[in-house]
Order: sequence, then C-alpha cells, then structure tokens
Amino acid sequence: MSSNSLTQVINNITSGINQMNAALAALPAPAPNQANMVAALQGSVPLLQSMQSQILSFAKNASSVLNYALSDINNSNYSDATTKIQAVNTSANTLKTATNDANTQLSKITPQIISVGAELNNMRNSLSSQLASLQGQLQDAQNQVDYYNKRKWYFLLLGPFGIAGVATAVALIVTWTQKVNGYQSDVNNINNQINAANNSINSVGNAQSVCIDSINNVSSINNTVDVMFADITEVIADLSSTTPVTAKLYVTAALTEVQILETDAL
Repeated sequence: MSSNSLTQVINNITSGINQMNAALAALPAPAPNQANMVAALQGSVPLLQSMQSQILSFAKNASSVLNYALSDINNSNYSDATTKIQAVNTSANTLKTATNDANTQLSKITPQIISVGAELNNMRNSLSSQLASLQGQLQDAQNQVDYYNKRKWYFLLLGPFGIAGVATAVALIVTWTQKVNGYQSDVNNINNQINAANNSINSVGNAQSVCIDSINNVSSINNTVDVMFADITEVIADLSSTTPVTAKLYVTAALTEVQILETDAL
C-alpha cells in the first residue's frame, strides 16, 4: 500500500484524530475553534471513504469497458467503440465532481487547523508568562525563608534577649515556607499545562500534515481524471473522423490512467 494511498490517508486521519483528542483533553481549557476542527476532520473520513469507493467502482468498470472499446477499434467497429467510450466519459465526469467536492471540503479544513495551532501557541505563551511570574515569586519566597533562617540563628546567639526574635523568625519561616510550597505547586501545575499544550500543538501539526497529504492525494486523482478526460476526448474526436488513426493510442493511455486511479485509491 502506497504511503499516500487513500487507505493510508484515511488511516492517518483517524489515528491523528484519536491522538489529538487525547492531547487536547489534557489542556486546562479548550482552544476556541478546536471542536469545529475535530468535527471537520471526522467528517472528512466518510467523505474520503465514499470517494474511494466511487474510484474503485469506476476503475473496475472503466477498465473493462475500455478494453472492450479497444477490441472494437481493433476490429474497426468504431460505432460501438464510441458508445462505450462516451459511457466511460460520463462516469468519469461524475467521478470528477466527487473528487472536486472532496478537495474543496478538505481545503476548508486546513485553515481551521492553522487557526487552532495559533490558538494553542497563544495559550502556551500565556502559560509561559504565568510560569515566569510564578518562578519569580517562588524565588522571592525562598529568599525570605533563607533570610529568616539566618536571622533565627542570630537571635539564638543573643540568648534570652533573642527569644522574641527567634519566635518571630520561626513564625515567618513557617509563613514563607508555606508560600514556597504553594508557588512550587503552582509552578508544577503550569509546567504540566505547558507540556499538554506542547503535545497538543504537535498533534495539531501532525493533523495539518495529514490533511495536506489528503489534499495532495485528491488533487493527484483530479489531475489523473483530467488527463483521462483529455485522452477520451481525443478518442471520441478521432472516432468521429472517417479514418480514425489515434483512437487506439489514446484508449491505451486512458487504460493506464485508470490503473493509476485504482492504485491511488487502494
């Protein structure tokens, strides 16, 4: 199975959605547009599956019909060949509409993914600012603990005259130690949130890559259908002449393009 086949693309999107949901669930708050983005990605799966089914059905039928048309051309039965080729052309037109619709829908998802990525970056930046502030407060509180610890020993050296000072220092040490513990807990919490944001940003980045792969895959299919259209048009034009000379060549080319379509869809 090709790395850019529709089956692989569908599997990548499904896996990406699961990974992203797990990462986003760990965030302290959802990104504003993440629900719409996930819903759009989830909606792309049945869209691609439907298109895949249409391509495989078309390829199987078109391959058979084109081979029969090629036989007609070899036997100079140009009227029957034209009828078969026109039928393939009609089916190809239906397929082209489906692939165009899929490409349009997928193209709409990419800006949503980029938007959520930007929102997550803003969230991470905000958390980083909070972390810097908390780390500063934590250091200040720790400095106070260290200061009053030193003062406590100073008052102890004063003997009875330092008892009141020792009591005050101990009380302040307890107070500032509690603050240190509180700030440390907050720092740990913010660090966990930043890690969750980083994981989510990575997941969203992966989803963007998968979506771009999907668009490229569908675009490739569109291009193949366009080339096939052009070849079939040449066949029909040549068959309408009194002495067809290139029909066989273009039918053979169209058969190759049908095989490419089938490979892309697997």
